[in-house]
Amino acid sequence: MAECPDGHPNPAGWEFCNECGAPIDAAADELERRYWGRTRWAIAGIGVLVAIAVIGGGSVLAVTLDERRSASSTPSNADQSAIDEWAAVAGAHVTEMENVLEDTQNALDSFDRRGLQTACENLHEVAAVDLPAHLPSPDPDLTSELTAAAEDAHTAAHMCLATMAGSTNNSSSEFVTHVDEAVRNVAAAQLRIKRALRGDS
Repeated sequence: MAECPDGHPNPAGWEFCNECGAPIDAAADELERRYWGRTRWAIAGIGVLVAIAVIGGGSVLAVTLDERRSASSTPSNADQSAIDEWAAVAGAHVTEMENVLEDTQNALDSFDRRGLQTACENLHEVAAVDLPAHLPSPDPDLTSELTAAAEDAHTAAHMCLATMAGSTNNSSSEFVTHVDEAVRNVAAAQLRIKRALRGDS
């Protein structure tokens, strides 16, 4: 029931008093209460939806970050295939570089002039022609290591051959340094190749 300002009872929804004709505010108050009641429920509903969206978004973000981390640490099939194909062709020349460097060191340690001559000629061939023909590799780090090895080996081979040809320049210490650096980089490259072929990250 709604009452007019003078307290006369009236049916719900009446705008004017049935007895005195005064305007009844109860109808307007009732409409306002209903409006704000619906508004409160709407606001509460929006809050719940926002909370769900935030939680869901956080979960999606976490999954996305996990996927990106996984993708960055695990080579894709395309990457694995590329390194497999490259190693099948270039791997022999990397091993050849490793072997020729060892021959060079052995000949130098044993003062084998003829062996050193042969080793330096082979070193020049693999460092200047054979290995560079297969660079760059699919792996930028591997490319850097092999490029550095080839450059050091090439320089060492030139020093060696110049000395054998009668050059008076004494560059024996530089020669040894270049050979040692080439050996170090080839060893690192071989390890990287083996890990890549196993599919290690």
